[in-house]
Amino acid sequence: MTVVVMMITLIEFHDFAKPVTKRTSVRNDISKLFDDNPTSNQNRSTNSKHVTRNKTIDHYDNANVLNLNKIEPLKVSVDFIQPWIKKCVKTSSANMFKGLEPDVDEFVDDMAFPADAAEHFLEVLEKTKPYRKWPVHGYAGYKGPWIENHWINLLKRPDYVQALHSNPKDLRRWLHETFGRTIPLFVQWTDMASRSGMGIFSKNCAKDGWNMTKRGCMAHKTMTEVLRPEVTYSTVVQHDCGLLGAWCSAVGPGTKIPGKTRKFLKNIFVFSAGGYGHIPIPLIRSTMPVLNASMYKKGSERKYGIGYLGSPSGHAPWRFRSTLKIAVENWAKESGKKYFYNFVDGDWMATMADCKLNLSPRGYGRASFHTYESIQLGLQPVHMFNEDNWIPYKNSPNDHILAFKHNGQTALPQQLQDLANNMSDEELATREATLRRLKDTHYTYNGTINQVLHYLRAGPTVSDLRCDVVPETIRG
Repeated sequence: MTVVVMMITLIEFHDFAKPVTKRTSVRNDISKLFDDNPTSNQNRSTNSKHVTRNKTIDHYDNANVLNLNKIEPLKVSVDFIQPWIKKCVKTSSANMFKGLEPDVDEFVDDMAFPADAAEHFLEVLEKTKPYRKWPVHGYAGYKGPWIENHWINLLKRPDYVQALHSNPKDLRRWLHETFGRTIPLFVQWTDMASRSGMGIFSKNCAKDGWNMTKRGCMAHKTMTEVLRPEVTYSTVVQHDCGLLGAWCSAVGPGTKIPGKTRKFLKNIFVFSAGGYGHIPIPLIRSTMPVLNASMYKKGSERKYGIGYLGSPSGHAPWRFRSTLKIAVENWAKESGKKYFYNFVDGDWMATMADCKLNLSPRGYGRASFHTYESIQLGLQPVHMFNEDNWIPYKNSPNDHILAFKHNGQTALPQQLQDLANNMSDEELATREATLRRLKDTHYTYNGTINQVLHYLRAGPTVSDLRCDVVPETIRG
C-alpha cells in the first residue's frame, strides 16, 4: 500500500466552522506543532509486490511539545452528543456491544461531550503526534496521499490553526460545532498498519504478548492511556479492517471480534472506507478525470454486456471472485452476450468504456477501489458483495451505486441479469451522467472529507452519508 519527497497539497473546503476570532497567548505553543518541511526517510519495501514506501510527510515538529499546564480548566456543563450520532451508534452497534456492559442503550444515553473538551482534545492531539509522522504507504502504483492524510491535513487549514490558538471556551465551542460534540482523532491508522504491522491492535503486538514496552504495542499503549471510556471520539479510517488494522491479517476473514477488543473500540465513531466502522465512505485511490465524451457509447453499442477489469482471483475471501467469474460465464452462455473478466495489458479505460455494466467485486475488505474508479471515469459500477454491502450514500437522495449479493452461486442474481440484458440506452446514459455530476462532491478526497464534516456538524439532513451496521466479523 509510499511519498517521494512529496508535499501534500492543502485541500480547499467550504467553511463548516465559524472562524474563531478571539486569540490568546495560551495557545502560542500550538504553532510549534506544525512543520511544512517533510523529513527524509529511506524508501522501504515489504514482501507484497504491490506495496511500496514513501518518505515521511511530516505534519508536526517533534522537538516542540504543547505545555498543557498553561491551560486553565473550563467550568461549563457537560453536553450530550448530537442526536444523529447517538441514533447511529444505537442502531448500528448491536454486534459491537454483544455481551458487553453497559449495553448499547445505556451507553448511548451516557454519550457526552466533556466540560474540558478543549483541554482533552489538545492532550489527545499531543499524545498522538508520533502517529502523524509515518511514511505514507503506496499501493498498486499510487503513492498517496490517502483519505486519512487528507483528514489529518485539515489541521493545517487556517481556520483550524486559528481555532487551536484560541482560548478554551472558544476552542470548545469550535469542537462542539465542527465535530458533532465528539473529539476528533487525527491518526495515520493505515500508514501505521502497512508498516511493521503497527496499530491499535497489531499482529506484532499480539506476538509480543501485549507487552506494552514493545514497539509494536506503543500505539495501543498510547490510546489506552489517553482515551476516556466515557468520551465519544470520531475518526476517518481507510484500512480494510478499520481500527483493527494489521491485526486482521493474522486471523481468518470470518473471525468475530473479541469482546475485549470491542470494549475498547465502542466509543470511537468511525467513518470507514475499507469496511469496518459505523459509516461507509468511498474507498479512493487517487482521482482520475472523466473519460473523453467521445468514449461514451450507447449501452447497446458496447462490446461487453458485463465486464470486470482486475484480478480474477485477488485477495477476496471464500474464492469470491473465482465463483463470480463462473456465474458471469454462465450468464454469457445463456444470454448469448459477451463478457470481460480479467486484467488488461493495454488501454484498460477503453475496455471499461466498452462495458455496459462494470462489475466491482469486493476485495480483501468489504469494499473495492474499482467501484470508485468506475465512477470517476463516469461509468456505472455494480458492486458485488458476499456479506455486508459496504457502499456509501445508501438510502440517500444520491444513492446511485448498483449492488448485488453473491455467495458462490453459479448464476448471477436475476435482477442483475435483467439489467445487463434489458437496461435501455436512455437509462444507462442518465445513470452515468448522474454519477459524473456527483463525482466532485461525493467521490473525490475533497468531496468525501466535506461529506464527513457535513455529517458531524449537521447529520444526514445535510450530508448524504448514512449510518450502517457495524459488521460482526473482521472482514466478512
